[in-house]
Amino acid sequence: KAIDNIRIAIAEEERRDAQDRCNNILLLYNILRRASRFAEAGVELLKATAALAKVRELAAMEGGPCRLADDNTEDETQAEMHLKIGQQLSHFEWRHADAEKEFEAACALQLKMHGKDHIKTALAYYNLAHALRRQHKVLEAEQMYREVLEVQHQHCDDDHMDVLNTRMNLGIV
Repeated sequence: KAIDNIRIAIAEEERRDAQDRCNNILLLYNILRRASRFAEAGVELLKATAALAKVRELAAMEGGPCRLADDNTEDETQAEMHLKIGQQLSHFEWRHADAEKEFEAACALQLKMHGKDHIKTALAYYNLAHALRRQHKVLEAEQMYREVLEVQHQHCDDDHMDVLNTRMNLGIV
C-alpha cells in the first residue's frame, strides 16, 4: 500500500509539473502575441501542444483527472490551450480544418465547466464559427454566430466590440 501511495504521489506531481508548464507556455504565448512577435508565439504553441499532450497522457495513465470535484484549473488551462492553438492555426496559419478540431475541444470543455450561456463558452463557439466560415460551411457558421450573439447580449451592451464583431461576421456569412 505504501508503494502504491508513493507511485500515486509521483504521478500527481508529474501531472502538476506538466500543468504548470502549460500555464507558463500560455503566459509566454500571450506576452509574445501582445508584443506582435507572432512567429515566436507560434513556436511556443508547438511546445504548448506537446505539453497539453503530456497532461492528457498522465491523466489517462491515472485513469482520468485526479482533483477535487470543484477544481476546474486543469480544464480551464486545457480549454485556453485549445483556444489559443486554434487561433494560431486559423488566424495566422490558415489551417482552418485543424483549428476546427481545437475549437471543438475548447467548446466542449467550456460547455462542461460553464454551460452554454457563459461568455467564455460563447468565445469558444465564436472562434469555431470563424473556422467553419473560413471553410465555407456557412450554414453551420451562421447558426453558431446567432447563438453566440444571444449569449453576448446577455452579458454585453449592443456597442461592445465582441457583439459588433459577431454581427459583422454574421453579415459576412
